Amino acid sequence: AGTAGQPILRAINSAGVSNVCVVVTRYFGGTKLGTGGLMRAYGRMAYELLRSCETDKKYTASTVTFTVEFDFVNVAHSIINSFSSELKDSRYDEKATFEVEVRESKLTAFRNKLTEATNGQVRFG
Repeated sequence: AGTAGQPILRAINSAGVSNVCVVVTRYFGGTKLGTGGLMRAYGRMAYELLRSCETDKKYTASTVTFTVEFDFVNVAHSIINSFSSELKDSRYDEKATFEVEVRESKLTAFRNKLTEATNGQVRFG
């Protein structure tokens, strides 16, 4: 009848979270509280629960491999750090090759920044 789902969903949306499950168990209420009272009770409990919880942010990421001349190694490290990316591997042969985990939402900006900072001398692959 819309007394539980909608108020709980509004609480979830206002908390700005996803991939969450909120369970509210009613032991008493029903007709004595009325639909308005039930809606307020469910919504308030879900809101209070979500407000008191610790959240853990998760992001989807992609692994990017790129190669630069040694002149750009410090620039590459600086960009990796500025994007809060995780350096998975680095190899130094004729050139420096990096394997970096970058958030999906920042992938294009990361590539563009590397390309710009190396004057187009970065090679992805």
